[in-house]
Order: sequence, then structure tokens, then C-alpha cells
Amino acid sequence: MNKQLYFFFLSAVLTVVGCGGGDPFSGLTPEPTPAPDPGPPPPVPTDNLSTTPPSGMIGRIVYLGAVDNQFGSVHLFITSPDGSNPTGLFDLSDPFSYSGPSWGPTGNKLMIASNLQGSAEWDIYSVSTDGTGIEHVVAGPSNGDFAPSWSPDGSQVVFQSLTDATNGVDIYHYNIGTQALTNLTNSPGNEELPSWSPDGTRVLFQSTQDGGTNLWLMNPDGTGLTALTTDVGIQNSAGVFSPDGQTIAFESTKHQPVTATVTIGDFEIWAMDADGSNPRRLSIGVGESDAARFPSWSPDGKHIAYEFHDFTLHQLFSVTFIGVMNADGSNMYLLPNQPIDGRFPRWGP
Repeated sequence: MNKQLYFFFLSAVLTVVGCGGGDPFSGLTPEPTPAPDPGPPPPVPTDNLSTTPPSGMIGRIVYLGAVDNQFGSVHLFITSPDGSNPTGLFDLSDPFSYSGPSWGPTGNKLMIASNLQGSAEWDIYSVSTDGTGIEHVVAGPSNGDFAPSWSPDGSQVVFQSLTDATNGVDIYHYNIGTQALTNLTNSPGNEELPSWSPDGTRVLFQSTQDGGTNLWLMNPDGTGLTALTTDVGIQNSAGVFSPDGQTIAFESTKHQPVTATVTIGDFEIWAMDADGSNPRRLSIGVGESDAARFPSWSPDGKHIAYEFHDFTLHQLFSVTFIGVMNADGSNMYLLPNQPIDGRFPRWGP
């Protein structure tokens, strides 16, 4: 397997999945380093892509990037939303990998998943946005704890973890003050990628419990389960609330015809009202030669970051970029100066 395909598989796994254990690395303070020179990017489709960034963007975007070291690590990078000032949080020789960043309420820390305990052990950690002060937060029920989401008040974390072979992946809740750990879903199927509503009263997640992949809401204690989408043969996933709580952005294949033939999921970014009504497509790609995934709102709700896949070089394996667009789907722009194979953007202050 060549290096680019290796990075594809590694970063794809680390985008969504994680683990548990002790904390010999508490207080570790690696030096942040500039992002590596990405070199000339591969060609990308030009249809529907803008050559200039949207105007008025604020905040910073953190994302995953494959690192070219002997360990094939996946690290975190932070950039201005127009692609300027890219910075790596950790030394590029760092053998460990980092995944699933979630911004803390003050904007100076991230909740992440990492294998700091060893390659097979993934736990939940917090780290400052300059890469210093890594602290162990919680070891979940398995050695695969991933996709943490920090509550708006900073007191709680939800994340996904493999419960057992029967129930698959479940959503867990951790109270930072009391250290209480609770399985919120505890059901067959895979419940993944939890995220909080802005007021902290609801948790949004994706689930396969009904035979499809759809978006659900629940209370932070696991009660009040409500299905927002109920599509069959379609994937609705990676949902996130807008800052005002009125809209949910998500990735979907709603626009792709459902057939008996297995094809690449033609993901695009969609939005719907917070109650699941009024679904509308935002991003317009060029068919199966590209895909837009994992949306994240800007702090003011005026823009959306996303993960852009280019399949033009190979039908099964994509090169990925970090993109931004206006909240209505216009002015889709790919960020320059970033390490190739950027994934899972999370937009913060």
C-alpha cells in the first residue's frame, strides 16, 4: 500500500472512532510547530468551487492531518478560516495520533481523543490550543473512545465507545466534576458522533438502530429520544447545531438515487430546521468525483467548514481538503497552504 492510501485509511479511521487507561502523559507540553509544506496539491475539480474565500469569516478551524513521519501519525492543525497561518499543535516527530477535536467553552482548549497510552488504547484528553498542557479526562469502557464533544458550560463530555459485540458503538456521558460515566444509548446498532445543542439541553447523534443511518436527539441523561430523520437506504450523519440552535447542518446522500448497486456515497452538506423539518441541500458537487462531509458552523453561524473529497484520481480512494462556504452553500472554497489529506474540521473562536 502506498503512503497516500495508508494515510487515507488511517485518517478515515481516526476521524470517527477511540479507547481508555491511566495517564503517564499528564502535563506533557510539546512545542507547537509550523505546519509542513504541503507541496503542490493534486488537481481538484473546479466545478462549483470558488477561487476566493467567503468574506467576513471569523475564528479558527482545527482539523486532522496525516503527518509524514515513521509512525504515520495523525495530528491536529489550526488555521485561519481563509487558510492563512496554519500551525501544527505538536512536533511532527510525535509518534502519537490525535482525533475528534471539540472546542471548549472559552476557546483556549480542545477535547480530543488520543492513543497516548499506546497504539491500541484510545482515551479522551483535553489540550490547550497551542499544544501544551495535555490532561487525561476519561477512559471509557473500551480501548476505543472517540469523537468527544464538550458541553457548552464545560462541565460534561459526550463521546462514542464500543460497548460490546451485541450493542456495538454507544454514546457515553461523562460528568467532569463527579466523574460519573453513563451509557446513554445502550442499544443494538452504532450510535456515533455526538454533539451538543448550544444551550446544553440536547445531544444530537447519528444511529443505525433503525436499519438506516439517521440523526437523533436525546436529553443529556439519555431520555427523550427523538428521530429527526427516518430515511431508508440513505445516510444522514455528522449533524451539528448552528450557534443559535435553530438549524442543523449534516452530511447526506438524500440527493443520490437509491439503487441495488453499491456506489461511492455522493455526500453533500445539507441543513434542516432543529426539529428535522425543511431539509435543504447546501453544497453542490459534481457527482461521484467529489464529496462534502463533516460540516462545522462558524461561531457567528454565517459560514460552514467541511471536508472535501476529490475522487478524480481514483474512484475508491480520495484526496481530502478543508473547505469553507457561506451558510447557504454558496462560495465553496478550498483552503490553501494546508497539509494534504486534511479531515474533520471543527470551527471555533
